[in-house]
Amino acid sequence: MKKLSLIILLLVLVAFVLILKYESTPRVSIPMIPEIVVEPKEEVVVEAYLRTRDISELTAATPVLGGTWYLTSVVVDSTSNTARIVYEDGHIAGSGTVSYVYDQTTGVVSVNGFTKEE
Repeated sequence: MKKLSLIILLLVLVAFVLILKYESTPRVSIPMIPEIVVEPKEEVVVEAYLRTRDISELTAATPVLGGTWYLTSVVVDSTSNTARIVYEDGHIAGSGTVSYVYDQTTGVVSVNGFTKEE
């Protein structure tokens, strides 16, 4: 019986030491990293807008054989607020320069004009 009491006392003592050691371990606080919001570049916004736009609204040319216009290339020059576009309908191709206005606060793009290249 003495042995059992001694073992229990020893286990309680070990548990007590472990609890004290656990409580004295310093806690490390990891600071939260603020969420960084990256606004898309003007070139990306303008290209996306032009790719969703109906090209037939810009050019007077009519697609042939039941085709529809789609853009094959867009190169945006944000310094001059223009974009050179190349488009086709599967049968014929065309190209031109779009002048645009980009509002940085709202992200809205509006087209001012289109000059067809010959």
